Amino acid sequence: MSGRSTQELARHYQAISERYRREIPAPSLQITNKEEALAYTASRFPATYGAVLQACRQARLSLPDFSPASLLDIGSGPGTAALAALYSWPDSLRDACLLEPNPHLREISHHLISTTGTATKHDDRTLSSASFTQSHDLVMSSYVLNEIRNLDLDQEIEKLWNATGQTLILIEPGTPLGFSIILQARSKLIELGTQLAAPCPHHLACPLAQQERWCHMSARIERSTLHKKVKCDSTLGYEDEKFSYLVASRTPAQRPSARLLGHPHGQKVMDLELCRADGSFMTETVSKRDPRYKAARKASWGDRL
Repeated sequence: MSGRSTQELARHYQAISERYRREIPAPSLQITNKEEALAYTASRFPATYGAVLQACRQARLSLPDFSPASLLDIGSGPGTAALAALYSWPDSLRDACLLEPNPHLREISHHLISTTGTATKHDDRTLSSASFTQSHDLVMSSYVLNEIRNLDLDQEIEKLWNATGQTLILIEPGTPLGFSIILQARSKLIELGTQLAAPCPHHLACPLAQQERWCHMSARIERSTLHKKVKCDSTLGYEDEKFSYLVASRTPAQRPSARLLGHPHGQKVMDLELCRADGSFMTETVSKRDPRYKAARKASWGDRL
């Protein structure tokens, strides 16, 4: 961020934020210049990186033998998902292809990824315009699908799956809209014969959709001094990034018997909101006499149980 004052970054971040919240008319949500790209990276990179890292962690737990050598990152932005993947599979990932049509974000991702020593190809195509002639072990789409106008989601999900050699990870904002995209992608991937690895503990109908709720997780991110100054409306030393995600695989996954969806409540007796392998969603009470109590005390939102 050399050469830019925090006041400049904060001003550009505010402009971006207003567009994304649709507070001002805008023909596009795209970053329009280098200053906005830097402001976006300073303000959003920590939270989105934390969300992707959490999704990768759950993918590793469900697919312990998965060791991807190649990565395709769709809509890579400043390289957030690619860096999280490289951190999660440092011993196996050797090359990465990053699709990002925005030149300002692509410049930042080129700089950040170059520091890792990974063989990297930067591609300026969009998901809709790209055709993939080879598969990649790991394909990731992070905070992308919700921004594509006139999206034929089933078609794009099939395109992503055809480019996937082993595992596909989708991440969207933890909002009703973000979850609706994940839910539709889930249905299409099941239709295509994939194995759901996370967060779903089953391939049955989503019980939260039937209850008019949305499945989302939370990643707590500690804010740096720069982060707090750029996001000038922030007063806390942390933020909780809500996100929805899906991990699909071509090989069977080690799915849990239940997934914790929400913070555990209680001390001596704990209430846990669980999505269970039998396709149900319910709040279960776990007392100290319950053999699951010790694990429940250590569990966090989104963990396997």
